[in-house]
Amino acid sequence: MIKKILTKILLNKFKSIFYILVKSKYEFLLPEHINFVIKKNIPLGKKGENIKLFFDQIITPNVIKNGSWEMFIINFIKKFSKKKISYSLIDIGANIGLISRQILNSDVKIKNVFCFEPEINNFLLLKKNINFFKKSFFFNFALGNRTKNKVKLYLDTLNKGNYSLSKNNIKQQYFNIKIINANTIIKKIIKNNKINNIIYKSDTQGKDVEIFLSLESDILKKIKIICIEISNFDFNKIDFLSRILEFKIIYDESGTRLNKNLLINKFDEKKEFNLLACKN
Repeated sequence: MIKKILTKILLNKFKSIFYILVKSKYEFLLPEHINFVIKKNIPLGKKGENIKLFFDQIITPNVIKNGSWEMFIINFIKKFSKKKISYSLIDIGANIGLISRQILNSDVKIKNVFCFEPEINNFLLLKKNINFFKKSFFFNFALGNRTKNKVKLYLDTLNKGNYSLSKNNIKQQYFNIKIINANTIIKKIIKNNKINNIIYKSDTQGKDVEIFLSLESDILKKIKIICIEISNFDFNKIDFLSRILEFKIIYDESGTRLNKNLLINKFDEKKEFNLLACKN
């Protein structure tokens, strides 16, 4: 009787199921990831293709339920990218590659993709999820405003998209990673691949504005579309506004179009949001 009741309660309650899986103690075997076969064409791939997800309580249950992840980013890029232009995609904080994979599966013309992910387990899944695209390049380190050989990356076992260089009450476990100066590596990428048009996506859980503000003008000129998470509000608002207002079209994830005053209001509220902008 209890089994039947629990079955009804948990059936298709993916968040609850994965919470139990994440919190379970594994004495002999430790599950690292799950392989799924796509049942029908979705933003993440075509019917019959494989995709690998991890054990967490946020991303994986949502992907199973919806067949997609953070589609507001994909929809914005599809709407404002130009059909006659081939873009290079730079994905900073690529995690396991869900955003990049959806962009690559869309009708946006991408000639190459450069993914940065410092956490090794996420990095290995990232490579497997993007391996269908031949011109993919993967970097197992973080980006910052200067090179450091050893910094702490804090973990969140319930949400593996919430790994961060900033410690809070949730993220207690950590391990050391390497940070490379963003200008150094991106300039090298641009030069070696003769890049002129960049789609720039950044989601590092707190360092996104810092990285963006560190970029030199030669890189900024080539960024045509930007999708950046704003979660740390300790930055120079004047400098950031002067850079972001060069983009003529600016939205947040809810579809609200933003101007200078609305951006300032959002900064003052200090509530995390995603900023999507295009130079068209």
